[in-house]
Amino acid sequence: MPRTRPSYPAEHKRRIIELARAGRTPESLVKQFEPSAPTIRQWVRQADLDEEHRPDVIVLDLGLEGRADDGKRVLARLEHRFPVVILTGRTDFDLYGGDWRELEALGARGLVIKGLAMEAELKAKVESVLASA
Repeated sequence: MPRTRPSYPAEHKRRIIELARAGRTPESLVKQFEPSAPTIRQWVRQADLDEEHRPDVIVLDLGLEGRADDGKRVLARLEHRFPVVILTGRTDFDLYGGDWRELEALGARGLVIKGLAMEAELKAKVESVLASA
């Protein structure tokens, strides 16, 4: 069975990437931090790709793969690196309470409920997020 561990905190990863970009080798960073050298190299490659192909905004459907929590997992993995507008068809969504606060803490900057007038609302929300970036 493969070993798994919780994700490293985003700030921890950012610091290691900064040090690697400043000239420290992954091998030297392994001595000070826990991740392996291949993991550190992958983080630096991914950070380079993120900067090269950085989206202006991400529109993320909360109900990916038909499971209510998949969108939250994707949002958490984005680690506040990009502005995100959440799209959801959930009618039981607590727009002003715990559900929204949880998404906002994970990095969501806007929310649009799917429906008939969704296109105009989505466009306005994306424009608002871009204007505040």
